[in-house]
Amino acid sequence: MRQGQRGAFLERGCAAAFSIADDDNTLFWLGDDLIIYRAAGYTPQRISTHAIEEEIRKFSSVSDATAFIVTISGHKFYIISFPTGQKTFAFDVATGLWHERESLGARYWRGTSYAYAYNKHIVGDAFQGRLGELDMDTFAEYGETMQGILTGPYVHSDRKRVRHHRFEVEIEAGVGDTTGTASDPKIWMDYSDDGGRSFSMRKPTRAMGKRGEYGQRLRWNRLGRSRSRIYRLTVADAVKRSIVSASLDVSVGRH
Repeated sequence: MRQGQRGAFLERGCAAAFSIADDDNTLFWLGDDLIIYRAAGYTPQRISTHAIEEEIRKFSSVSDATAFIVTISGHKFYIISFPTGQKTFAFDVATGLWHERESLGARYWRGTSYAYAYNKHIVGDAFQGRLGELDMDTFAEYGETMQGILTGPYVHSDRKRVRHHRFEVEIEAGVGDTTGTASDPKIWMDYSDDGGRSFSMRKPTRAMGKRGEYGQRLRWNRLGRSRSRIYRLTVADAVKRSIVSASLDVSVGRH
C-alpha cells in the first residue's frame, strides 16, 4: 500500500479495496491479516480489538467490506461494514473506542457510502439505493424505526449471589415530540444472567417524559438475584436518547 511521497510504502497489505478511508492525511484500512489499521506516519498501527478480529475471521468473505469516515459532533468515526459477514463496526478516533451499528430488521447498518456536500452528511442506503442525510436531530432511518440500545458491563462480586434491589437510570428527560407516539416516549429494560446469551422478558416500560416533563426518574425495583448480570436499555421512539448515568442498589450474599 502506498502513502505520501513518491516511493514510500506501508508494509501491510489490504484485504478489501473499499475498506480504505482517509482523513487528515491518515489512512484506515482492513489489513490482509484481517486486522484493522491506522497509518501512523509510514507505520501501520493496529486499532481493532481481539474481539472484533475474531468476529472478522468468522466471515466467509471480507473482500466486499466498505468503509468511510464521518465527523459527528466533533468526533471522527471510521465506519466499516461487512455485507457478507452482516456486521458494522465503528471506531471513535478521539476515544479509541469501538461500537457496533445495525439497522432494525438487519444485522448490519444500511449506511454504505458517504459524502459531505451542501453542508450535509449524505449517506447511501445499502438496502434500497436511496440517499439520506445523517442528522443528530433525526431519530429514524429513511423514515423507518431506529432503535437505540445500550448494554452495560457485567455486574458481579466474585461469583457470589448478588441481590438487585433497585436499578435507576438518569436521562435527558422531557424530550417527547409534540404529536404522535413519540409524544410520550418510553424506555425498556431487560437483563441477562448468562453472559448475554439470552435476556429476560422486558420489564415494564418507564416514561422518558412528555415535552417539558424534565423531572422523570426511571426506576426498576426488586430485580431478584444473580451471580453475574448484564443490563440492557432500549428506546424505539423517535426522540433524543441521552443517558447520563445509571446506578444499582445491591447487597452481596455470603456465597
